[in-house]
Amino acid sequence: MRNRVALRREAATAPCDASKAQKREVQARSPPRVYLGSKSQRKRMAFESKNFARVFPTRFIADESLAEQRKRIAEEQAKREEHRQAELVELSSTLNAPGERIRLWERLHKLPLPRDPNHNLLEVIAVATDLALAQVQEEQRLRQPAITTGG
Repeated sequence: MRNRVALRREAATAPCDASKAQKREVQARSPPRVYLGSKSQRKRMAFESKNFARVFPTRFIADESLAEQRKRIAEEQAKREEHRQAELVELSSTLNAPGERIRLWERLHKLPLPRDPNHNLLEVIAVATDLALAQVQEEQRLRQPAITTGG
């Protein structure tokens, strides 16, 4: 990094480049800016919900000390993570039928099974549920309403 003397020499020789050199010097000294959000956003702590689909602020109890609050929040997070891990185990469990596994995947990810039999997401669902692609496509075919031909 160039020193201030070199920057001043450049500023004296090239008036156009002086402002650029000063900006570089200021940027080098100042810490990077981080957006912290509004004051109301900074007061809340955001944690993931049970189904990990949305974020909600934690409940603050007035009579609770900071240590108790941290402990309660950690317990809630551990409970949610334990529940999620149990659902992930069920997702690939051979005890569940393919349709049940796919419905569980849809619920966990808040996404419906695509209607297109060649959709890329079908492969992702097959891997996550430990099913063959043909099984996922069969479940997809079973879900489609019967198409009646006019006659």
